[in-house]
Amino acid sequence: MDSYVRKTDSSLKSNLCKQLKDKQPPRHSQTLSPTIVHFLSKIYGNLTAHPAESLDWLNVLVAQAIMQFRDNGGFREALLIYMDGILNGRSKPSFLGYIKVVGINLGEDFPICSNCRIVSRTNMPDCLDAVMDVNLIDEITLSIETQFMLNYPKYEFAVLPIALSLSIIRFSGTLSISLVPCENQLDIANIAAFVFSFSPDFLLDMNVHSLVGARSKLQDIPKIAQFLEFRIRNWFIEKCVEPHFQRINIPNIWLTKTNSQTKQCEQIFAQTMKDMKNPLSKTDKTTNADLKIHTKKD
Repeated sequence: MDSYVRKTDSSLKSNLCKQLKDKQPPRHSQTLSPTIVHFLSKIYGNLTAHPAESLDWLNVLVAQAIMQFRDNGGFREALLIYMDGILNGRSKPSFLGYIKVVGINLGEDFPICSNCRIVSRTNMPDCLDAVMDVNLIDEITLSIETQFMLNYPKYEFAVLPIALSLSIIRFSGTLSISLVPCENQLDIANIAAFVFSFSPDFLLDMNVHSLVGARSKLQDIPKIAQFLEFRIRNWFIEKCVEPHFQRINIPNIWLTKTNSQTKQCEQIFAQTMKDMKNPLSKTDKTTNADLKIHTKKD
C-alpha cells in the first residue's frame, strides 16, 4: 500500500512539474547589449539569479483604478455606447437585427498580477520584457437582445427574438510588457511605446445563457454557446496573443521649439517642391492677367 502511495505521489509530482514546465514563457536570449548590462548591474543584478516579484503594489493601484471605473456612472454609460457601436458595426451579420445592450456587470473582484520576471528578448538585445502571471476569477457579464431574421423569400419573412448573456468567469495567462522605441524616427510626437501580449497558453472560461423564441422559448442552446466562445477566443488570439500585440504610444512631452520649427521647414519645403512642379504658379497667373489688362488699355 505504501509503495502504491509513493508511486501515486511521484506520478502527481511529475504531472505537476510537466504542467509548470509547459506554462513557462518561451526562453529568451542571454545576449544583452552593453547598455542593458550596465544599468542592470546598477539596479537589478543578474537576470537569472534575481527572484520573482509579487507585484502587490501594482495590484493595489489597479484595484483602485477599477473601483473608480465601477463607481463612475458616466463611464458605464460611455461603455454602453461603445459596445453598442461595436456590436452594430459593419461586421454585424445581415441575418441579425439591431443588437441592444441591456446590461453590463463589471464584476466585484480584481485581477491579481504575480511572479514578475525580467527577461531579455531573442531578437532585440536592447529590449527587456517584464513577464508576469495574471489571474482573474470573477463574473463580468454582458447582456444583449436581438432578433434572428429570415430574409427569404422576402426581407424579414420571419423574426425570432434572441436574448443572450455572456459572462467571463475566469482568465489566467502570462502577460509580457516591454518598452520599445518608435519605429519611425521622423515621428516627433511619440518617443516610445508600451507593447502588451499574452502567451498562447492562456485560460479563458465563459458562461453563455441564451433564450430563443417568443412563446415557446428554447433555453441555453449549446450551439450558440459554442459559436460565441469560438468567436471571442479567436478575437482575443488575433488581437493580444503572441505574435500579435497591443501597443500604447508614449507621447513626447518635451516638444521643443526646434522640433516645431523643423516641422514647419519640412512643410515649407514640401510646398516649394510642389510649386516647382507647376510651371505657372498663382503669382505668374496674376501677373499675366494684369499685363493683358494694361495692353488692352493702351
